[in-house]
Amino acid sequence: MTQNRPTGVPCPNCGTFIPMTVEGLLGAAPFTCPNRACETTLHINVESSRGSLEILEKFERETAPAQKLKKTFGSR
Repeated sequence: MTQNRPTGVPCPNCGTFIPMTVEGLLGAAPFTCPNRACETTLHINVESSRGSLEILEKFERETAPAQKLKKTFGSR
């Protein structure tokens, strides 16, 4: 059985979990630590991550129909 875990990384400064979305990664959005005492911001280096981002984009595009069905019918 697959677990639905949120996507993200621990903050490199305080260890607080920083949630990330595929849309945010593909859009190279900055991600900010939710810990108000920290608020470290992570930025995607698009140039050095280009290959990984292209693979992620292809994966999202090819799995979109299955994700749509999953949302329509729910996980049973």
